Amino acid sequence: MGNDRIEFDRLGRPRAPKTPAPHHRGMKLTSLSRAFARDEEGSFLIFSLFLFIGILIIGGMAVDLMRFETRRVELQNTIDSAVLAAANLEQEIEAETLIKQFAEKSGIDPTTITVPTPEVVIAGADPDAGIAGTLVGRTVEARGDLDVDTFFMKLMGINELKSASASKANEGVQNVEISLIVDISGSMSGTKMSTLKTEAKKFFRKVIDETRSAGHTSISIIPYNHTVVAGPELLSRLNAGGATIAIENPAPYDGALATYPTTHAFSNCIRFPDSMFMWSDQADLEQNYASLRAITPTTPLTRVAHFDRGSNGFNLPEMNSRECDETRTPILVHETRISKLDEHIDRMYADGWTAIENGIKWGVALLDPAMRPVVVDMVDNGLVQEKADNRPGDYDQSKTMKVVVLMTDGENTVQRGLKAPFLNGPSRVWYSAKAADATEPSLYPVLKADGSVDGRDKEWYDGYFVEVPTAPLDRRFIRVHEPDEDDDGIEYGVTELPDDLIQLDNITLYNLFAEEDIAEFFFDGIDEDLEDAYENSVETVVTANEADDRLSDLCAAARRNGDITIFTIAFSAPQGGQDAMKDCATSVGFYYDATPTSLANAFDSIAGAISQLRLTQ
Repeated sequence: MGNDRIEFDRLGRPRAPKTPAPHHRGMKLTSLSRAFARDEEGSFLIFSLFLFIGILIIGGMAVDLMRFETRRVELQNTIDSAVLAAANLEQEIEAETLIKQFAEKSGIDPTTITVPTPEVVIAGADPDAGIAGTLVGRTVEARGDLDVDTFFMKLMGINELKSASASKANEGVQNVEISLIVDISGSMSGTKMSTLKTEAKKFFRKVIDETRSAGHTSISIIPYNHTVVAGPELLSRLNAGGATIAIENPAPYDGALATYPTTHAFSNCIRFPDSMFMWSDQADLEQNYASLRAITPTTPLTRVAHFDRGSNGFNLPEMNSRECDETRTPILVHETRISKLDEHIDRMYADGWTAIENGIKWGVALLDPAMRPVVVDMVDNGLVQEKADNRPGDYDQSKTMKVVVLMTDGENTVQRGLKAPFLNGPSRVWYSAKAADATEPSLYPVLKADGSVDGRDKEWYDGYFVEVPTAPLDRRFIRVHEPDEDDDGIEYGVTELPDDLIQLDNITLYNLFAEEDIAEFFFDGIDEDLEDAYENSVETVVTANEADDRLSDLCAAARRNGDITIFTIAFSAPQGGQDAMKDCATSVGFYYDATPTSLANAFDSIAGAISQLRLTQ
């Protein structure tokens, strides 16, 4: 029976043996495992520990990177400032020394800075003659190496961060050529003109540094209304003298003209043809823009006719009533002295109509290298300062900056001239000094009377005779009576003429009398057709719309390739003037809409832009 023990209950009956419940111990272990799995106490602490370690690593990397970036920016800023200072043409400290001084003062190890030998540009050097020349350009480079030890990134095996910063600066002293083109038409009178003068003088001081030994600024002033007075010194060096024409069949009398000049020399305004402004299409502009800018010493130029429109009471017209008023302020060519610019601007006064394109035509031409022989000759003759010698410079933006500053307070109007038959050539008017009893032979009316003729004292008008080609020889000439009388005058035969009688050309005639006075004085009652022709001898040669087109095309030619920078100012101008100025400017940012109170801001901005553009860095 083995070792099994038999148990009995209290009645003496044997009990069944006790057998443990199956899997009881395994069930107990499973329950414990489940309990343990359900117990979450302490798990977040472990996760937080891992998260903290990750944040610590990332934060440490950020700290290392921030330290590195701070040092890198500091190094870059230091090198940038240092090379700019070293490139300055007035800097006397050697470049490497200066840049390392900058580094040391910024807490940067100077031994980490590398400075190559600067590049310099010398103008006017002549070693054979012992002339060192003038420093006009300097280029400086520098490089800095940066090593920053890490604190936290060492945990990742990154012991240091490396970088290099480099910078390059160039200062080139450019010659600056400015054409200041200012409206002096009648609407500029009063406050506008005084404001313009004040602000123009401030502008001169902002853009001109008279102490510079290189890179001078010169300013040409071009005042315009419906014409521009070029001035005799400038125009005499251009091809504006015209020609002398031989008359095929001169009048068969003593004193008759055998030749005549095609132009006059009484005033110095030019009438430019459309061909010197306009282009037909884009291809034409591409091909001919250079010729539109230029006025060469050989370019044929035609002067504005010397006439006074209307009537002047048969008196000699004053210059200020002429189409080209020579009393107005003329062009000032490439002036470098502030005092002379001030004096010139003070001479301006307002009068007349408006032809903006005539102003910019001269302004652009004075920036074009084709004008150089003229300016050089004026320098040689003491008319222009030596600082402006060899100007205008070539179109090379690294050496010469060319700027137009164009302002108007109006818009284009009509321009007038004489019709072709009256511009020159022989007239039918003759003159005798003896007949007028002039004490000195002269073509001008002489008011002194001495002696008598035809029962009265001689007068200045007694010297004038009118030829009547269709009349018989014995009454071929008529000596006119008083200008305002209807009497036809006294007839003279060819043999009765004074021996000093000479034939006048139309140029002389229009110098002596206004347009309508010529018609009435000489041809009223003698030749009605010729009277009518002379009375209507003035015509419109350029309309306002044509002037706008001419202006637009020339501005496009001037802006070509960025050779000329054009700033424009509409000075309380009407819409037409504003549109013209916007169209002409280099871009919308170069156009200013100004009033008398804001003109100063416009000139300040332009001066600042010029100063920035003249330094290439």
